[in-house]
Amino acid sequence: MSETSVQSNLLESGGRYELPVPKSGLRYVSDWLSGDAVQRLEAQCDGLLEIPGGGLRPRAESWLYGRLVVRPRDTVWMSENGRPYSYGGATDESVGWPDWIQDLARKIAGDPAWRFPDATGAAPNVALLNVYQGGRDHVDWHADDEPEIDQRSPIASVSLGAVRKFRIRRARIPPPGAGVRKSEVLSLDSGSLLVMPPGFQADWEHRVPPARSAGRRWNLTFRVYGGSP
Repeated sequence: MSETSVQSNLLESGGRYELPVPKSGLRYVSDWLSGDAVQRLEAQCDGLLEIPGGGLRPRAESWLYGRLVVRPRDTVWMSENGRPYSYGGATDESVGWPDWIQDLARKIAGDPAWRFPDATGAAPNVALLNVYQGGRDHVDWHADDEPEIDQRSPIASVSLGAVRKFRIRRARIPPPGAGVRKSEVLSLDSGSLLVMPPGFQADWEHRVPPARSAGRRWNLTFRVYGGSP
């Protein structure tokens, strides 16, 4: 990760963030949450995975190249107004909007890393929990460009647990002779906040690739849904 000067105009609120990938607009805070807060949130996330009688929710299935495959991670969808989330050929129903998720959404909305001159200023009103049980669990190249997501707003990602690599690449394939489409990589620390700026999804794709050796990771992605259910 490159060393980048912290924005001087953030000092009035004490906010600090890095710009880890030049020209991408990504903002990153490595120590956004304390260790105690991380442990509490990990327990809260595990509570979302529980179902009556014990055990974990069955992993969702998605269509991929014409066949139904099991999603390679555990997921739980939350929304302020009960709205579902449809992507990858599957629909995730909302489990509600817990108080602790509301508190986390407010904390994100109040952070300087969430503020962009061209953004709407709206606070996140939906969240997706991804739980990576080990190194095999992953998410492939994609952009969070579903029409329900307000692309004028940022998208925030809170990481807990094992450190995993986060890769980004330009969404457009270069023309013949223009060279290979390269990807950039950064490590997402436990307790960190990563913010993707408005418009990022149109120009970039991202993924969390499999890892040879990795422990359990929880990730909460906060977005702004616009329009009516």
